[in-house]
Amino acid sequence: MNLGLTGQRNPNISKLGTFDKEIEMILKHYRDGEPMVMTEDGAHGVTKRVIIGSQEGATNFIMRVIAFEANAQSPEHHHPWEHEAFVISGRGIAEVSGKEYSIRSGDVFFIPADEKHCFKTTEPMEILCLIPTNEQGVE
Repeated sequence: MNLGLTGQRNPNISKLGTFDKEIEMILKHYRDGEPMVMTEDGAHGVTKRVIIGSQEGATNFIMRVIAFEANAQSPEHHHPWEHEAFVISGRGIAEVSGKEYSIRSGDVFFIPADEKHCFKTTEPMEILCLIPTNEQGVE
């Protein structure tokens, strides 16, 4: 099958031709998303970027990059959806239901729904995180 990828890297939309229809594919660098500082109680030194979400037409999942400075921490929290995540770079601690797990570049992890969790770092770290859209009203 010839997918016929055309277009430029920016403005981030390329056409893919499949047998009898064209679809749009979003193509961009993960650092192109606007970073938003986490301001929740207990958070410091953490930003998140929605890199694929409803603005790109995603209807089922949101892809985010969470960036931690050295000695940063996300707030301890829980929610009704699970996390699937990949550590892009750095290392830190994932604290899940009171138990600490060392995580580092290249690791993948799963946190079940409704489990209390937070992340702490001693060096800069980036995590790619997937969460569901709209059902829980998040983005």
